[in-house]
Amino acid sequence: MQVHVFASSSRGNCALVSSAGTHILIDAGISMRRIKNALGELGLGPKDISGVLVTHEHTDHISGLRMLTKHHFVPIFAPEKVAQALLRAMPEAEPLIRRILPGAGFELGEMGVTSFRTPHDTPESVGYRLTAAGKTLAFATDCGCLTRELVEGTAGADIAVIEANHDVEMLING
Repeated sequence: MQVHVFASSSRGNCALVSSAGTHILIDAGISMRRIKNALGELGLGPKDISGVLVTHEHTDHISGLRMLTKHHFVPIFAPEKVAQALLRAMPEAEPLIRRILPGAGFELGEMGVTSFRTPHDTPESVGYRLTAAGKTLAFATDCGCLTRELVEGTAGADIAVIEANHDVEMLING
């Protein structure tokens, strides 16, 4: 299992997790051009993407999703409230949306995927736990504090990618 972080900031978030020919994007908060360029550096293209796991609906996590799915028909996996927000922003994506339940697992290509709740200022923010080839990756963004769900979702992972730049006090005062 390999993970490549293409972007991680308030200007955009996007990562690629790969194992045995399965390539999954986590978020698509950068332009399709940047995604294509980053994939190209790895010898991949949008046609190689098995799906996009969306953590939450903030623009810095979904801004490239519309163009990516418009041109490449990549399935989008998101919890119900995130899926609803995505459909309000891009109703044309309805056939590509796959609703997931936090805590429930599913298979995507060669990887097992389970989402877990994360602390953020959205109705249903999640992180993801991916397993393949005997390895586990835990991925969580915009974490400003530790919660039981976050600790349980990341516990025992071989690889953990945790973005911890969300600050409630800064948002309130900013």
